[in-house]
Amino acid sequence: MKISLRALPLLFPLLLAAPGPQQAKPTAEKTVSGLAVSFAGGGASDARETRLAALYVPAGTPPSPFVPPGPFKAVWEGYVSVDLGTDCTFSAAGNGSVSVLVAGKPAFQAKDDFSAAPEGASLRLRKGRNKLQITYESPAQGDAFVRVYWASSDFQREPLPPAALSRAADGEIVRTVKPVHDGRELVATRRCAKCHATDQKGMPELDLDAPSLAEAGARLNADWMARWILAPRMIRPEATMPKIAGLQAQDAADMAAYLATLGKPRRPPRRRRSWRRPAATSSSRCAASAATLCPTRTPPRTASRSHISRRSGPRPR
Repeated sequence: MKISLRALPLLFPLLLAAPGPQQAKPTAEKTVSGLAVSFAGGGASDARETRLAALYVPAGTPPSPFVPPGPFKAVWEGYVSVDLGTDCTFSAAGNGSVSVLVAGKPAFQAKDDFSAAPEGASLRLRKGRNKLQITYESPAQGDAFVRVYWASSDFQREPLPPAALSRAADGEIVRTVKPVHDGRELVATRRCAKCHATDQKGMPELDLDAPSLAEAGARLNADWMARWILAPRMIRPEATMPKIAGLQAQDAADMAAYLATLGKPRRPPRRRRSWRRPAATSSSRCAASAATLCPTRTPPRTASRSHISRRSGPRPR
């Protein structure tokens, strides 16, 4: 396509007015529901995702698996969103000390038992996302508890709803902390600590044992067990049992044959049926015993009527 030389002076202003890479409109930040909360205490730190602007830690327990028990500091960061611009007030219930910042402005601050503390000053929330930061410090002793509330002319005082809370999708939690938490969960669910010693304490999942093989023969089929032992995830993709390296099909079949005998009651030996003569009746038993004791004895004869009449004479009329 040829461009006339006369049109070049008209194209220069358009090229100069076109936005460059630095003048392009920034893309909107991608967010997900929930807030990011970070913990610090005892010389350690941790962070995680959370749905609510609330926390309860019983006395003597850690706020996070990576932070030791004792006094700690927690910071929630994210956004609170409203559909239309409105005036809101913020408050909190709990103990320790708490401060709430909305769009960089103080919204609430209290110490000690602040459940009965008055609400903060009214703040104008703009339509859409408003940056939210909550800083909480636990008491020196006892349970640690905090819950943040808000209210406006449109609704009564209520806890910050999860639907109004959001955070950056690619924040520090996703980049650095989440893989550590996911890895810790996998180490527990895969029962790695059953073969490898760890110094991790306070994690009940590490004490979980593999499923019991008791009564396996009564519950499971031998062919199915052989296929499971050889390749568990071919049967169930989410199986936690790993594939045994170097295991052959015959090895799996032998193992299944043994497991099939566990808990399976053995059949009693089959009794051979013996054919005997039917038992004799009581009369035949008596006759047999009499013949045995007196083999020459004959049963008494019964006298006839004529014999009796001859001995007793004529019958009187």
